Amino acid sequence: GKGGTEGAGALAELGIPLGELKLSVKVSGATNLRSLLYGKLPHPYVHYELPGSTVHTEPHISATVAKSSTPVFDDVKVWALGSEEEVVSLRGQEMEFFVMDDDDGGDASQPSPADGGNSYLGCAAIKLA
Repeated sequence: GKGGTEGAGALAELGIPLGELKLSVKVSGATNLRSLLYGKLPHPYVHYELPGSTVHTEPHISATVAKSSTPVFDDVKVWALGSEEEVVSLRGQEMEFFVMDDDDGGDASQPSPADGGNSYLGCAAIKLA
């Protein structure tokens, strides 16, 4: 590259300043979800995190959609990536999205801790390019 880190030239050519590298993830929704509680609709939410990151270690949890087997989340999470090295380290990693049910059959007015005792409904994974 021109006076920069190896590979930085390619990003610069795309007009991406190295200080503004971001990864944006949008989870649109899910279909055909079934609650583990017979005859009830699930209260789904999505739990995911940036794989292999030492900087962004907190998982992201979407809002819960009440009583839906076909929830629309339209959940967006943007991670600011600190360096090109972090971008390169994400290549080939797999990001997993866990769909959980926030309805444990208990009192809905009592908030439950994140994922504590909540039912797993499914998982999807994508490979980061």
